[in-house]
Amino acid sequence: MMIAGTKITIGETEYTVPSLTLKQLRSGALEKIRENDQLITDGKAWESFVPRVQVIGMALRRNYPDLTDDALEDLLDMRNINEVWLAVLGASDLRADGGAVPADPPLTPTTSGQQSDS
Repeated sequence: MMIAGTKITIGETEYTVPSLTLKQLRSGALEKIRENDQLITDGKAWESFVPRVQVIGMALRRNYPDLTDDALEDLLDMRNINEVWLAVLGASDLRADGGAVPADPPLTPTTSGQQSDS
């Protein structure tokens, strides 16, 4: 059964991109998102593709368990990687800067990306 998510075409195939699970976020996805952001901030855009592919793969494997990061690198290109990246972040209610979109007050992101209760 397919997990609901954002439909996106990669290559010639339509994929359903589900949100990242809490376990995935806790087990490294959030750190990979922050690593991506830091690499871009440091002017290392090319290197940022490594954690991006890993996070995209984590999300897609919820619906496509046989899809490897290696195979994903063959599907992603310079025209679609940002669209797929934003689909993963959006499906997971995350912002491109690695913070969570505030769902309920009192949980609001701080400038450092950590949660506060103010």
